[in-house]
Amino acid sequence: MTAYYKKIVKLFPLPNNRNDLFCLYLTAVTLSLYIILRVFKVQSFELSSFVGRIYGLAISEGIDTCKRQSLYFILLLIFTLSFSGIVSVLSNIFSTFSKRFTHDVITFEKAALIGIASMMCVTEILFLMYPSYRLQFYTFVELTLSICGILLIRWFFVLTHQKKLSTLLTLKPSAFGFYFLSLSVYLTIQFLLLSHHKINTPVYIHWPLHTTPFFILGWLISILDKKHLFLKCGAPLLILPIAIIITGEAQYLMLLNDWQVCSKILFLYLLVPLLLLCYCIYQHTTIHKKLIRQNTLMKYWYFPICLTTLTAMLFWHFQWTSRDLLHPANSITPAHGLIAFGQIPFIDIWPTRGLWDYFFPTLFMLFGGQEQATSSFIWNVMPNKVIANLIIYAVFTRFVRPGYALLLVLLLYPFSLFTTYDSLYYAMGLLPALFLPWVIKNFTFKRIVTLWAITAFTFFWMPSIGKATILGTWIVLIIASLRRPQHIIRIVLPSFLLIFGTLSIIYAVLVSLHGGNVFDNIEWIRGFALCEFMNQGRIAFVDSITPLTIWYYVARPLLLIGICILFSWRILSHQHIKPKQWIILGISVSMLFLLTRSLGRHTLAAGYMPLYSFLILGLVPFLAPWKIRFYLPAWILFLGIILNIFQGERTTAIPNHLGLPTMNWKKPVPERLTYTDTFKPLINILYSELSGNETFLDFLNGHGLYAASGKRNPLYLSILSLYNSDKGQKSLVKQLDQLFKKGELPLVIMEGPASDSRIDYLPLNSQLYRVTEFTYQNYEPSVNIGGFELWAAKDSCLSTMLPVCDTVDYLHIPIVNVHDYITQNASITVRDNVLKIVGGPYDPFVYNLMSAAKIQPISVCLNKWCLFSIDITNSHMGTFQLFFNFDDKGYNENNSVTFRIPAFEKPMTFQAMLPIPHDAQTLTDLRLDCPDNTHMEVHSMKIAMLDRPNIPLTVSQIFETRQIPYLWAQYNKKHAITNQRLITLARNITLQKNITYDVPLPKYTSDSIAQYLDFSITSPVGGTITLYIKDTNDNVGQFSFNLKVSNKPVEYLVRISTLYAWIHKKTLSISVNTEVPITIHHVDVLMAD
Repeated sequence: MTAYYKKIVKLFPLPNNRNDLFCLYLTAVTLSLYIILRVFKVQSFELSSFVGRIYGLAISEGIDTCKRQSLYFILLLIFTLSFSGIVSVLSNIFSTFSKRFTHDVITFEKAALIGIASMMCVTEILFLMYPSYRLQFYTFVELTLSICGILLIRWFFVLTHQKKLSTLLTLKPSAFGFYFLSLSVYLTIQFLLLSHHKINTPVYIHWPLHTTPFFILGWLISILDKKHLFLKCGAPLLILPIAIIITGEAQYLMLLNDWQVCSKILFLYLLVPLLLLCYCIYQHTTIHKKLIRQNTLMKYWYFPICLTTLTAMLFWHFQWTSRDLLHPANSITPAHGLIAFGQIPFIDIWPTRGLWDYFFPTLFMLFGGQEQATSSFIWNVMPNKVIANLIIYAVFTRFVRPGYALLLVLLLYPFSLFTTYDSLYYAMGLLPALFLPWVIKNFTFKRIVTLWAITAFTFFWMPSIGKATILGTWIVLIIASLRRPQHIIRIVLPSFLLIFGTLSIIYAVLVSLHGGNVFDNIEWIRGFALCEFMNQGRIAFVDSITPLTIWYYVARPLLLIGICILFSWRILSHQHIKPKQWIILGISVSMLFLLTRSLGRHTLAAGYMPLYSFLILGLVPFLAPWKIRFYLPAWILFLGIILNIFQGERTTAIPNHLGLPTMNWKKPVPERLTYTDTFKPLINILYSELSGNETFLDFLNGHGLYAASGKRNPLYLSILSLYNSDKGQKSLVKQLDQLFKKGELPLVIMEGPASDSRIDYLPLNSQLYRVTEFTYQNYEPSVNIGGFELWAAKDSCLSTMLPVCDTVDYLHIPIVNVHDYITQNASITVRDNVLKIVGGPYDPFVYNLMSAAKIQPISVCLNKWCLFSIDITNSHMGTFQLFFNFDDKGYNENNSVTFRIPAFEKPMTFQAMLPIPHDAQTLTDLRLDCPDNTHMEVHSMKIAMLDRPNIPLTVSQIFETRQIPYLWAQYNKKHAITNQRLITLARNITLQKNITYDVPLPKYTSDSIAQYLDFSITSPVGGTITLYIKDTNDNVGQFSFNLKVSNKPVEYLVRISTLYAWIHKKTLSISVNTEVPITIHHVDVLMAD
């Protein structure tokens, strides 16, 4: 029995030490998650599904359709190059590995690991060609069955004591190399055949995929071809995928540009692959000189075959063109955020966004011109994943054998499929931690300087994770110096000042050379926001207490803090700490700072959630705080947490995209509409019938709604953080104004359903003041569809084309007697069938619009959307919100839509569309929330229930714009210092609650003379100050801002929008809401810029 067991162990090796036992548990859990992710269908409602847009996915009724070919080509190139690099690294690793171990178990481990590496790369290519999640699972199953079949054959020979045959049939790494080579050629041929069909033709995935013969053939060839000559001679065939990539992108560029622009960009495309190819050929020449001399093909034709193949394939796809390639939804630049990138000083951006976001766009701008800078985000994606995986692999190798470390990275790889753009963000935080054992072992000035240089590099490329890493490195070095505190003063602090002081000086010099202000962006460099994190936790627990919220806001922070306390206790008690344990501390502390800063604000939370939970919980046992091995309980806990995360009707690996933590994952979300067969005729009509200044709304990939203006320029004005700087906004507004004057921007999306997704929240978040001025000057509210607020160009012609529902059966809601309405903080009157609402200062609303009109509850169980239309006039800018009451359950924010409406005199029509909750039976009533201090008139109201959304499809832009009274606050110290002071309105005013101070305004000859009000205020207990500006017609505009608690004067700068007509204003009134009187030292008017 013992002999039989030993033979089984040889074929199926089990871990024989503590580290490998941990690796086994980790592998089992990850494999389970991998299968779960592939079995359960992943929905695609994420508003920021950047990866989905890169892959060109448009999921509709379970069928995935291909979109832009060139995206696949580029990704295929990156995967091919990545695979070559991985194979080279593996060769070096396993050659060293095999010298130390010669046992058959290790040979099997090498072969299996390289097989999984090949499988992962191949399935990625399959995933690109046939975009279905089932495909990877099928490929994995076929490859697994092939390996198991070979193992069974070997097992049979071992049991029959045929050791020579068993050794001869060993599974070698070259089998997997041939598998990848032959399969890449096969897939290339299949893709060329597929390109004859329409690009958006659905591809059905069937079982089996017929990849098993390639693996079996590679296995047999590896047995017969001991010197691998066949595999080496076939290496030039790897150029085929690269050629298709380049030709595909050339096709797309030729559709948009002329030959000159195309040639520049193609040169950039070809440069890197050709250099790599030449280097590889040179390496082959030096290493295999004897082989090349003997082999005529290798001697004379290797390089010519490569170049000939590349040239011959260059124009292959030019005959297969499609208008679908030009569709704006296939743009890979989120929200066209890089418009006019070339006019933004490079150095103004990196402290807040990092140079990684701008390195490749800048290259493209230099080679292909400014227009091509917006299409280069694709080059950021796959290098992110490659570098991230290399860093994670380096971390794992400190704890387990290199072979198992590679297995862990490859099994963890599917998680990054859903966080492609952020993969490097969360991996860069591991980079400084890798060098901690080297630094702590010998605590010298040079090593500490090196460590700070690595953290500076992390911050330089990835500021979000870099800030957390810098703070985390400080904590680690302080803990390491607890026994010798003098090291902090003598070594750590001087080295920190040397690195970051030098960088600060360089940054200041570069900014000054650009003519900028070094303090413009430096105020945004914050390490973390603990208060924000605690507030999010409070909101989450008020909403619902679940295991997930407890894990996010309680358990994980306490775990990370506990690790810091454990290390401090060990240092102070003179206990020995292993070098690899310092890596755990570095990761934990950095993640603690990143956790408090990023959760709910970035998709970083989605990216590092699975990875760092995976790492931290997995590595905790290596700290060994007790003498008990608790591997199994720890992994049961981890598995329970993961299963809790992935439970629900819809599964995704990015919890942040489903609104975590304020949204229950089990609640259904509206499905994203795509180009189904019903929509295709309409799209064809639009492309053929619409003129250059007309547009349509497109529900497609990416950020949900698109305003496809001029059939090429979508404009999505939600959180354009790239343009926070004043100089950047000026550049963007200039570009937008040019497009608007051409009639190419008749629609904008002002708000999405996500929190804080507006660009004009006042007064705290008004960073994009110039962009919003442009919007308010040229657009007015039009319609709200499922939380997306759309504004149309002023005085434009908004029409509707409805291929789905040709007519809308509206139910009119009559305006009745004033005594039938129930109000709060508002007085109402009815005259000439017009409902006039005069609101107070605190949330005025009318909340029984249907019951007051004696309208019975409306059945909605057979419908999916509710359409409400209202005609109003409004004399006071503010927020207008409509609430729907389903099944008499009351009003809540989830069943409401919001508009921020300007002041206007003539009636305007607002349309609001809300998805009906899946369990709703009837609509019982409506509530109308008006802006504070409003003067609103409601002329008509009507409502309709629809099966599909009633989408306004065309807008013709007309260029009759008019001024609207609008104000807002924008705090910017630069303008207070540099802008000329025109006049002082008031000095030394003492104000208290319920007292208003009136200031007469000077008469200006031009509206553009003054733009800023400069206040100097002392407020001992804080409070809020409100300002009212009254015009000659006694219309009042209002805005406010918060006061800081201070016993000394504090400067406040308020920007008055250029849209506000100064020549028609007569008084400025100031009031405060505070318990203690405040002192206004001066109110100055500053010159416009």
